[in-house]
Amino acid sequence: MSAICSVGFSGLELESLRIRKMSDQELLRFGHAAKSMCSPDANFRHPPRLAFVIQLDEARKEWKRRNPGTAASRLDRISCTSTQIAPTLAGSKL
Repeated sequence: MSAICSVGFSGLELESLRIRKMSDQELLRFGHAAKSMCSPDANFRHPPRLAFVIQLDEARKEWKRRNPGTAASRLDRISCTSTQIAPTLAGSKL
């Protein structure tokens, strides 16, 4: 039996597609929620979860894609780097 190739999407690709369909207002709301979840207070002073860091990064990328050449947005005021991610999640695959 020959191998059948199926077309599938990873979770990150599906998230990117969902974000692209959002209005600007929905994108800002989504980005602010992700930004809030990356704050130190959201996780009892522990590093943010990888999922929230990825969501914030995707929201920023989409905002910059839609608004090239604009000044840094309000979503860029908080930085979630890989060193801030919880160690148990940093090595997980998406």
